[in-house]
Amino acid sequence: MQEEQFILEKRSAIQPAEIEIGNLHMEKPIIQGGMGIGASRSHLAGAVAFQDGMGVISTAQTGYDDPMFRERPETANLQVLPLEIRKAKYIAGNPISLPEYVKESDVKIAPIVSNKKAADITLRMWDNKYHRTADVIAMKECDAGNTYKQAFVQAQEEDVVMIDSPAGMPGRALRTPFVEKMMKDMEELLL
Repeated sequence: MQEEQFILEKRSAIQPAEIEIGNLHMEKPIIQGGMGIGASRSHLAGAVAFQDGMGVISTAQTGYDDPMFRERPETANLQVLPLEIRKAKYIAGNPISLPEYVKESDVKIAPIVSNKKAADITLRMWDNKYHRTADVIAMKECDAGNTYKQAFVQAQEEDVVMIDSPAGMPGRALRTPFVEKMMKDMEELLL
């Protein structure tokens, strides 16, 4: 117990260093890793950037949901990437001036924010400057589908397994039929 307390005290005493990369300055040295095929696109990267971290848009099949992807995947990926970058910049920038565009009208406004902190900041600024609040607040972080997200929400500790990622690095994954097959195939290759 004393050893655990010592470790906790040591961890809380460590202050993360700020990071500078060229003209980019980050107070929080948090870099979100690029997870391919829809897991880290504009919404997640923008949400991380809004929190003063470095959001990463994966370029692994970025255009997987574009209609031309099946026939021309490279073209789809190259066309979608700039759009995802623009969307991430918008999300990271927060919709502070949105009420300015609809003043003196009956238009309903719904900022899309990354988390509660972003919602609190946005609503406080809107109240102070425009005496207005949002009609609806939408939150979205990860670009993955709802089925994917629900698998994580419903997972138990025993559902998590260690795997070798496609990059050859160890990683955690949810035990699914696909992961089971992948692990079995890897075992067979090693025999």
